[in-house]
Amino acid sequence: MALTHESAPKPDGDFALLARTSTEDNQSPEESLKWQQHRGDLVIRDAGRITIVFHDTGLSRSIPWKRRPYAQALLKEMRQPRPIRRFDAVVIGEPQRAFGDQLQIASIIPIFVHLGISLWVPELGGPYDPNNDAHDIILGLFGGMSKAERNRIRLRVKSQMTVQAREGRYLGGRPPYGYMLADAGPHPNPAKAADGKRLQRLVPDPVAAPVVRRIYDMYVREGFGIKTIAQRLTDEGIPSPSGHDPERNPHRAKAKGAWARSAVRTILTNPRYLGHQVWHRVTGTEVLLDIDDVTLGSKRRARLTDPDQVVTSVEHAQESLVDRETFDAVQERLAGGVHAPVRRQRATPHPYILRGLITCARCGRRMQGSWRQTRAYYQCRLADPAEYSRSRELEADHPRSAYVREDRITTSIDTWLAQLFDPDHIEHTIAEMTQSVADDPLPPRAEVLRRTIAQLNQKLDRYRDALEAGTNPALIATWTAEVESARAAAETELARLGPGPPRPIHNIPALIADILREWETMAEALGAADGTRKGELLSNLGVLVSYDPLTRRARVTCRPKVSESVVSEGRHEPPRAALDGEYLAAA
Repeated sequence: MALTHESAPKPDGDFALLARTSTEDNQSPEESLKWQQHRGDLVIRDAGRITIVFHDTGLSRSIPWKRRPYAQALLKEMRQPRPIRRFDAVVIGEPQRAFGDQLQIASIIPIFVHLGISLWVPELGGPYDPNNDAHDIILGLFGGMSKAERNRIRLRVKSQMTVQAREGRYLGGRPPYGYMLADAGPHPNPAKAADGKRLQRLVPDPVAAPVVRRIYDMYVREGFGIKTIAQRLTDEGIPSPSGHDPERNPHRAKAKGAWARSAVRTILTNPRYLGHQVWHRVTGTEVLLDIDDVTLGSKRRARLTDPDQVVTSVEHAQESLVDRETFDAVQERLAGGVHAPVRRQRATPHPYILRGLITCARCGRRMQGSWRQTRAYYQCRLADPAEYSRSRELEADHPRSAYVREDRITTSIDTWLAQLFDPDHIEHTIAEMTQSVADDPLPPRAEVLRRTIAQLNQKLDRYRDALEAGTNPALIATWTAEVESARAAAETELARLGPGPPRPIHNIPALIADILREWETMAEALGAADGTRKGELLSNLGVLVSYDPLTRRARVTCRPKVSESVVSEGRHEPPRAALDGEYLAAA
């Protein structure tokens, strides 16, 4: 039916607030939510009150509602009748926050109209009226403004970064191995200078800079290959970049300072060792997720920038560690190397239930599946040529090859999950998950940063796979450097946040009960599923396995994904609830 002003919620109706805070905001999610809720309260003050909040954080406006967790949860709950649906109408704090462009408006508004649920917009002074052409024009205008604003921000940032790079200013991120940061004077922005922020510059690291020069000499003058260089540096006890600066590389602590082939290649392809500031070696390109469904939006994919578009400082920005002749000789040899042809990944005829869900507890890498006769196994080989060099420290804690049978783990998982969701045990499960939320002190921003770091780690895994398949190493090195820089920035911010205040837990048991209610038939579902379907169920349950090849034990963590319809009243983050179990898994 058509939605008109007459179908607006009656006075004292319950409203849901849809809010969003992006990664580009200078405000904290809490402060951003406050002013969005204030604007919503003003527009509905005579019609009702906000009783539930759907707040997406750390997401760009360009991401469609279908891919925003809380916006998607709102759409799902809108389809439910009262009283399952906990609101009568929806209000937004600002159109630019809710919609990224006209396409999002055109795909979302008809859903509200079809379901007969009104959407209140401050700029309209009340609920949207589909029979009012002026309302369509106004919303379309704000959708266009939202997209234009995003493009302007991108253009301004790019222009500013280009100018600063040409001037030789340090642009942030992790300093390349061989350099360290030094003070470069007060910040030119008066506001930032007043906050105590200062400029930084790169200076040679007295310990690491000679190692960089030696790597270039070994590759050009002595003719060693990358693998040999990495092995020699490891044998001589020279710490790798992660071992040299462990505080900035906690995710690689398990490597114990062993040199990776990718680290040597990254050093050999980094033009910043010539002494110039270099920026825009990699650019982002918008690619549709599904060409048959444009409403799903697009993702930015990294692409190697054309050489003539790479920004290089006019003057030297820091002391050079390598001369131009040596650097060019290295690039010429790398470009002339013989690489294996790109291999297309073949679809395996055997399903792996724990694909992507099982990691090695000793090195932290994902274990690879292999099929032997009639059983699936997962393996972790320390001697993998694409990984770290041979190291006595690594080999002391990690067997050269480790295998574990899939069914030894999945059988125990099935038994454990059946017990967790058993009606006679459900209260104990809720209590355990509630306690895990109470023990988690991380603030909402920290959760966003943690997800970002996990996504960047996945990118690095994909780049490594691409390198093994024969992709241009120089291209992979460039991508890797950019991702590692972004990951370092996120890790630094996460460390700076520190522990947050304890979370209120008065309503979390009820929320967790709602989550578990969706999985109460898990035992039957797992029993009936096999292969790929079973793997999907375990993934949706948030099951992760860490297998220790020395103790032959597997630690299993279950963190059920938050129901799209379970959103805490007034909360902006879902409860982080986990369950741990430990099982003997003999290989």
